[in-house]
Amino acid sequence: MYYNYLKVAVRNLAKYKIYSAINILGLALGLTAALLLTIFVVDEFTFDRFNTKSDRIYRLVSAIEFPGQAVRQLDVTPPAMAPTLSRDYPEVEAYTQIASAGRADIAYQNNAYYENFVFADNSLFDLFDFEFVSGDRETSLLNPGSVVLTQETAGKYFGTADPMGKLLQSNRGEFLVTGVLADIPKNSHLQFTMLFATPSEMRGNLSDWDNFQTNSYVLLSNSESIELLRDKLPEFIQSRAPEELQEMLSLRLQILEEIHFGSADIENSVSPNMGSLSTIYTLAGIAFFILFIACINYINLATARSANRSGEIAMRKVVGAERRQLVFQFLSESVLLTLFAFVLALAATQLLLPIFNGFTGKELTFENIFQPMIAFPIIAIGLFVGIGAGTYPALFLASVNTLNGLKGKQQASRTSVLLRKSLVTTQFCLSVALLIATLTAIKQMDYISSKPLGFDRESVVVVDINSGNSRNGYQAIKNEFLAHPNVSSVSVSSRVPGEWKDLVELNMRVPGQDIALAQRSTFIGIDEDFLQTFGLELQTGRNFLGAESEANDVIVNQRLLELMDWDSAEAIGQAMVFSSEDIEDLRVTIVGVVADFHFRSLHEEIGPLILGNFQAPIQNIDYFSAKISTVEVAETLRHLQDAQARYDADTPFEYHFLDEQIDNFYRNDELTTTLFSIAAGIAMLIACLGLYGLSALSTEQRSKEIGIRKVLGATVRQILALLSLEYVKLVVLANVIAWPVVYYLLSRWLDTFAYHDGLSAISFALAAIFLLGATLLTVSGHAIRVALANPIDSMRYE
Repeated sequence: MYYNYLKVAVRNLAKYKIYSAINILGLALGLTAALLLTIFVVDEFTFDRFNTKSDRIYRLVSAIEFPGQAVRQLDVTPPAMAPTLSRDYPEVEAYTQIASAGRADIAYQNNAYYENFVFADNSLFDLFDFEFVSGDRETSLLNPGSVVLTQETAGKYFGTADPMGKLLQSNRGEFLVTGVLADIPKNSHLQFTMLFATPSEMRGNLSDWDNFQTNSYVLLSNSESIELLRDKLPEFIQSRAPEELQEMLSLRLQILEEIHFGSADIENSVSPNMGSLSTIYTLAGIAFFILFIACINYINLATARSANRSGEIAMRKVVGAERRQLVFQFLSESVLLTLFAFVLALAATQLLLPIFNGFTGKELTFENIFQPMIAFPIIAIGLFVGIGAGTYPALFLASVNTLNGLKGKQQASRTSVLLRKSLVTTQFCLSVALLIATLTAIKQMDYISSKPLGFDRESVVVVDINSGNSRNGYQAIKNEFLAHPNVSSVSVSSRVPGEWKDLVELNMRVPGQDIALAQRSTFIGIDEDFLQTFGLELQTGRNFLGAESEANDVIVNQRLLELMDWDSAEAIGQAMVFSSEDIEDLRVTIVGVVADFHFRSLHEEIGPLILGNFQAPIQNIDYFSAKISTVEVAETLRHLQDAQARYDADTPFEYHFLDEQIDNFYRNDELTTTLFSIAAGIAMLIACLGLYGLSALSTEQRSKEIGIRKVLGATVRQILALLSLEYVKLVVLANVIAWPVVYYLLSRWLDTFAYHDGLSAISFALAAIFLLGATLLTVSGHAIRVALANPIDSMRYE
């Protein structure tokens, strides 16, 4: 019996080749998009879950609140915190600590590379399931001077030779290779290429509470211990931490499985690339909408063809077919058609995955599909599409009236016609919504990329200052940088524009004013070359002159003057008092006013800013910024590296380009825009495919009517208008329904940006015109063919 169902299903798919092809292609497109997005979403949601103890591993997060400042959350803790917690609280079974220590040149013979220095010990492998290819997980990082490499890194230095027992050279000493790990899974928040054994002085240090430098993880004895331990954390800080930390330090536990999505407010040192739940939900929604549009195609075409198949269905009923048998037969066709589409979707996914990886930044492989966490959702999607899309058509077709079917007079009921129009309208609603969202997102990204930030972001190399040698010798290093003809300006500063993490916040007030009325302001320490290097506009007053006597002089932005209700002339010479964590009251004098610039993300409004002399005792200088030429960039960078090495040979040369750093901050927004664009294109293509098939059926079923109209004098133009008007009305209705909803949702999204170009009526109009044009273009081919046909052909047997 089941074989017969399958055989008949294959025959019917072959009999109606065009409609079968339209359905298969539409479903294949929808399933391809769903497969790609499912792989991405599941990969994001399974971050760190490859660790078998992931439900018991917690990261320690430090929260520091200096007087008058916002709370800073750090993923680093003092070295004493984790071992003390493990020693004194039975809920903690084990702990591990890792520490980032900058970068350094690592060499073996003629192979030299710039690597991150990450210190760890063997306790790391007690908590995390990193797989050893060579070496002993119990002893590989036991002795200082040992190093464990990943497989990829081992191949980079040693090729196919065995790396075990070989020595790597560095300006920090020699390191013996004692282990090789399988490459770290990409869905691990911990990413490293080599692990260096923690120096002896950093191991189990129960006395160092001063330096926040270690990433600490604890393994709880069981998953139920978390609430007990959380209740004890305030007492732990009050009884174990030094007195000066007790009032400003608090501790929280973050489960490993939530680190990827739950770290937006945490300053991360080892896991800078965090996930975005809003992006993931957007992707999941896009996948659902595209599949829904594809399913609507199948439902519409299947029900529209009921008149064509009424004779077949009636005959089956006459020879004894029961309703459930007919339902099963039509469901078999739906599942078989979905199976064909699924095979095509798998092939398309394999072809498109490298492109998909390119703009998502992932390294997903086709083999990911066969992992249980991905395979089960994909199989569920296939079954949902096959059964879900086929259920209503199967029930509908099985209800065909036997007598009407035998006479060939089966007509679609008003209910089925209304449902079909409703589904087409829903397709149009989703399509126009995606089109408007795409146009709006593209417009906003263009606005962000073209909006003047108030400073020059191009061709600025930012070099990290990671040691006292560079800080103390900053002037000599600046001079060395400037000795190259491609370097036009160099400055030192505590922060640079566009870097809004770890910004110092101060309470600012006029002398004699109550501290409760103080204005919170951001502070950046700069030198006299900062304004020139970044092209900042000095509106009033003067720049710094480079004299030590200027330590208490400051330059402020226009926004601060607005909040204080001062004009520019009134501000010059005005005294102010700052409060910080280190200084009770620091009296300063305003010597200049700079035009507002976006020192934070465009998601935030420009706030009050104080550019203080870097010699003020508020924050150390952390960066050199060099304005360079766009020619011979590599040679210029080598000059900068050599210049720094002459004064600070032991510190790695770490740099980045300012424009690239700023662009990275909007990566999730750009990813959303790209995916909206692709989704809108796929949705429109699927909708047009369905519309093509539906209009073909409609014109075929109305051919006799059109013939009579032509005999009675209807022109080709009138017939075209008649056949197209039905779909034009649905397009208009879809826009009326979609516009208010899209307006609300996009307004909410744009509100996440402090600066945006607003919603444009042009985007709504363009989306409507595009949808209308695509609809008319799709249905016009069939309409023209029927309008030009000889009416005798359609009325021959009447």
